[in-house]
Order: sequence, then C-alpha cells, then structure tokens
Amino acid sequence: MTASLISLLLALGGFAALSLSMQRHARQAQAPGWLPRRPVLRWIGWGFLASSFIRCIARPDWRLALVEWVGALGLAAGIIVLILIYRPRILPFIPKAAMLLALLAMAAGRL
Repeated sequence: MTASLISLLLALGGFAALSLSMQRHARQAQAPGWLPRRPVLRWIGWGFLASSFIRCIARPDWRLALVEWVGALGLAAGIIVLILIYRPRILPFIPKAAMLLALLAMAAGRL
C-alpha cells in the first residue's frame, strides 16, 4: 500500500513539473517565474517519473507492481488534468508537496 502511494505521489509531482515546463500551462497557472526554468523542470519531471518506476520495480512482486504503476500514472495524469481545468493556480505547489509527502510516506514505511 505504501509503495503504491509513494509511486502515485512521485508520478503526480512528475506530471506537474512536466506540465509547468510547457509555456501554455505555466501561463495558465500564472507562474511566469517558472518559464526560465523549463529545461530544469523537464529533468525534474522525468526524474520524478523514473523514481516512481524504480520504486515500483524494486518490490519483490514487480510484475504486479508494474500494473499498479501504470494505474498510478493514469490516476496522476487525470488529477493534473483536473487541476489544470479547475484550479490551475495550485499547479506550482504540486511538485513540492508531492516530494514532501512521498518522503514522509517513505519515512513512515520504515518505522
């Protein structure tokens, strides 16, 4: 359960960073300060998604984890689309919050 939650949070942060790296979505979120950081945001977004994938396949039941990862990607993409439609101003906070919550979930899973 915790691994799936961590993968979902990392995917959510990845898709948010990738959407902020696009000029249209950065303007839609009214975050013009993010535009000069577009290449960095792309690397951060892909890094989040790669971390989500690695977190999934590191489990012993990696075949089932791949199916859960694809589901987490779909859910995260849907959440980002809904945020872009209804509340685009909170988009710049999503990558930071997702990373913080993923770290907290990892720490809670080790206790």
